[in-house]
Amino acid sequence: HKECLIVHLDIAEDIREERISKRCDGGFDKVRRRIEADNKDFCGFNIMSDVTITDPTFDPKEVIKQIITY
Repeated sequence: HKECLIVHLDIAEDIREERISKRCDGGFDKVRRRIEADNKDFCGFNIMSDVTITDPTFDPKEVIKQIITY
C-alpha cells in the first residue's frame, strides 16, 4: 500500500503551448518561457511517475481507473 501515487501528464509540447496560450495573457514570449521552464522542471519526471498519461484527450475517469488498479 502506497501513501501517494505520482501521475505524470506527458502531453505533446504543441498541445501544451496551445492550451497555455488560451489561458494566459502575455503573448508568445510568456508562453514560450512557461514551456521551457516546464521542460526543465519536469525533465526525467516520467521515470519517477507511477502512471503516465500521454493522450491529450484523456478522460479523467479513465485516469482514476488506472490509479485504482495500479
